[in-house]
Amino acid sequence: MNEINNPHDAFFKRNFGDIEVAKDFLRNYLPEKVAQAIDLEHIEKENGSYVDEGFQNAQSDLLWKTKIDNQEGIIYTYYLSTKSYKDKKVIFQLLKYILQIMGRKIMNKTEKQR
Repeated sequence: MNEINNPHDAFFKRNFGDIEVAKDFLRNYLPEKVAQAIDLEHIEKENGSYVDEGFQNAQSDLLWKTKIDNQEGIIYTYYLSTKSYKDKKVIFQLLKYILQIMGRKIMNKTEKQR
């Protein structure tokens, strides 16, 4: 039997990586106005992860592409396992990942315009 090194990560990716589970979660746990703005019928999972290698034992992420208010948009879901101490750097790690996603989107648009 294969050993599961990161059971929380595996659980997160297996369950929230399922498009129907993701739709249900977003529909039921986002504020109603936010959920209504998201086109959940045409949501697509994007490949890849933005979590730094050194943090992959405690963090996991999924990226979804869809329309938000009829404009191209992304939904970034992020799992952070609980820690036994306060880590003030977590918010900066998350900000870094979001900036990487935005940078990739901008670069892709720039390349398509050439």
